[in-house]
Amino acid sequence: MHYVIFSVENDLHTRAKFLRYIDTQRAMGYLKGNMVMCIGAYKGVLEDSFILCVEDFNNLVRGSSYLKGQESVLHVRGMRMHCEFEYLVSGSKESSGLLVQVTAQEAFKSDGWTYRPDMNTYWIIKE
Repeated sequence: MHYVIFSVENDLHTRAKFLRYIDTQRAMGYLKGNMVMCIGAYKGVLEDSFILCVEDFNNLVRGSSYLKGQESVLHVRGMRMHCEFEYLVSGSKESSGLLVQVTAQEAFKSDGWTYRPDMNTYWIIKE
C-alpha cells in the first residue's frame, strides 16, 4: 500500500473544481481507488486535504494546476505507515517517521496532523 496525502489551493472555487474533476474521473472509470477527504494542519495552518493511492495521484493530480502553490505532499507506505515528504519544486524527498493514530488533544498540540472523518481518527507523524 502506498498513498499520498495532499492539499489543493485552499479556496472554495478551486476545491469545488477539484472535487468535480475527481468525480468525473471516477465516473469515467479512471480512478483506481477511492479518494478520502480529510481535514488537517500543515505547519500550523488548517487546510482540507485528500488521500489517494499513489497511482491515482500520479496519473490524475501530479503536475496539475490543483497543486499550484503547494510546497509538498506526504507519501505513506506499508503496514507500518512510513512517511516521506516529497517537495514538489525540487522533487527531493525527506523521510519523516511513522504515521500514528493519536487523540484529538495530542493532534492539536502538533503543527501537522490529519483528521479522517470517515474513521473519526486523528493522525500525526512520529519519528
